[in-house]
Amino acid sequence: MPSGAVVWTSLIVSIAGYEAYCIRSERQDELLSRVLDRARAKHPVANVAVLATIAATSLHLARIVPARLDVFALLHIA
Repeated sequence: MPSGAVVWTSLIVSIAGYEAYCIRSERQDELLSRVLDRARAKHPVANVAVLATIAATSLHLARIVPARLDVFALLHIA
């Protein structure tokens, strides 16, 4: 199993590389934020789910909420 540092580095490099590729190849419509915007606009229920997932993940990673309120801890994912 890779260490957390390796996984974070892989995620950052992959996302930055993909975004740079989209910009350089003039495929701005394929930027991750724009794809997500289209999906959220098309599916209102998915919009709520996406925003809730982003919020829960951000709060978890930043360790802002106590474990008793952390969605990942409550679901036994973390």
